[in-house]
Amino acid sequence: MGGAFPARRGVRDDGRVPTDVPQDSAPAPAAADDRALAEGEPAAPPADQATGGPATAGSAHGAAEDAPRAGTREPAEPQGAGAGEPERPEAGRPEAGAATAARRRGFESVWNMVISTALICAAAFVLYFVVVPHDDSDAQVQTVDFQVPALTAARVAPYPLLVPEGLDEGWNATSVSYDPQGEYGATWRVGFLAPDEEYVALAQAPTGTDPAAFISSITHDAQDAGAAETVRGQDWARYEGPKYDALVLRQDEATTIVFGTAGFGELAGFAETLAPGEG
Repeated sequence: MGGAFPARRGVRDDGRVPTDVPQDSAPAPAAADDRALAEGEPAAPPADQATGGPATAGSAHGAAEDAPRAGTREPAEPQGAGAGEPERPEAGRPEAGAATAARRRGFESVWNMVISTALICAAAFVLYFVVVPHDDSDAQVQTVDFQVPALTAARVAPYPLLVPEGLDEGWNATSVSYDPQGEYGATWRVGFLAPDEEYVALAQAPTGTDPAAFISSITHDAQDAGAAETVRGQDWARYEGPKYDALVLRQDEATTIVFGTAGFGELAGFAETLAPGEG
């Protein structure tokens, strides 16, 4: 033959392809995709899709998976912390300002009430103790009626029971008693507050029942001073003591004692008013 043609690689001279010679070319991309589909694997995305090109069916399939399934609802997100609780007014809102103002007004009202009460009490205190005059001397004296008890005691007493008569104004009886079974026998007592606010009293008991003990008990241990005070022609012995001074008249039927905080002159004047009660 005229010229020799160069032998093609992998082809024998007789035009056959030897089976023992490896093929140097890879399968076409289309064939590879067909084989992948046949095996159930997804086909590789084209180059332009992998590099950010136009979307393909694969990307659409992924988007469909990300989308929620039809007929289902996603749970609603809570509106914020404390969902379900009543919304509280936030600072800066009109509701918050109104609530703060209401609290302030309430506090001011209570405080004003406390101040008003204190001022009223102070005014009442000043009015009662400073402006309005008070005479405490009358409030401290509790007077009693001695006339009726004296008449009753005079009827049953075992001795002539003596009663003051004709006392000047200002003498107030403060105590009166008759004990028919007293420690020293039937004991009669009546006490007075004199006009000069001195205490003057009268006590009587039968003479036969230890008159010395009776005198000591009534006068709070006053002692015989060794002197006498003459009243209506009778000598009354003077007794002086840490608490009371006394004039003592001892008679056969009764021992009579005029005692108190007053001086001997006032005690003697009181003794002059004594007279037997009407029994």
